[in-house]
Amino acid sequence: MIDDDSKGLECSKHIQFKPVNTDPEAVYARVQYRIREAEWRNAKDGVSRWWQYVSIAVSISFLALLSYQFLYHPEAADTVKASPPPPVIYLETVALPGAKTCITLPDSSIVWLNSMASLRYPQQFTGTSRLVELKGEALFDIRKDTVSPFVVSTDGMHIEVTGTVFNVYSGLTPGLCTEVTLIKGSVSLYKDGNDAPPTVLMPNQQALFDKESGNIRVARVNASAYSSWVTRKFIFDRTSMEDIARELGRAFNVKIHIHNDSIRNMQINAHFTHGETLDKILSILQIPANYAYRKEGGDIHLK
Repeated sequence: MIDDDSKGLECSKHIQFKPVNTDPEAVYARVQYRIREAEWRNAKDGVSRWWQYVSIAVSISFLALLSYQFLYHPEAADTVKASPPPPVIYLETVALPGAKTCITLPDSSIVWLNSMASLRYPQQFTGTSRLVELKGEALFDIRKDTVSPFVVSTDGMHIEVTGTVFNVYSGLTPGLCTEVTLIKGSVSLYKDGNDAPPTVLMPNQQALFDKESGNIRVARVNASAYSSWVTRKFIFDRTSMEDIARELGRAFNVKIHIHNDSIRNMQINAHFTHGETLDKILSILQIPANYAYRKEGGDIHLK
């Protein structure tokens, strides 16, 4: 067995150490270059982080300034809003003489115009109300909308509803009152330029508005008689011939003249619900009223 000391001595005989030739100045220059390279890298990283911090701070300041402008100077915010909405386009429908016209409005409400009547209305309803302008006679069947009331402007007054059926006669004959007859629902009547509370109608009530005096008179009527010019169903229950002549004149677009007071005040009971012609109705009424009638220049004369 060989011990460790003898092994180390034996090995040392076979190892030779050779001196290393070095250049102290070259080594020093290499070390200095590595130190400066490390400092440059650290400086570069520090500058990048600094600019990141600066850019974030600038962005936050800009957002804060923009928010201040919107909150405390809304007029400045308006400048960045979209362009104003396009102007409202209005349509106007006129019923031809001797004819009736049916209109379906943008909200699906139905309006019947009697002869020579005209209705002006927007192509699309916008805002908080559905406003139309009427001249003449029209029967309105309005779709219910409690958020956007329906308003009819006509000859010194306006009529406001949320959903109902009513008849209006206005503006065709000088000196006559505007007539509003409620068939179903309720309506509120306002005089233009007057802050007084509205006149509210219930079914089978009629309001007569005198534009000159500003008075509104309310009376109870058979409201279905005032839609007969559309339905062609005439229900006369103890109705005077004067009222019958007025109703038939509207429905058939003729003027009926009564030349005898006894005929004018006569009360008649009669129902015509099968689309009878005017000649047929007058010939039937001739039996109880005992009158003679003739046509002259497009008008009808009862004697």
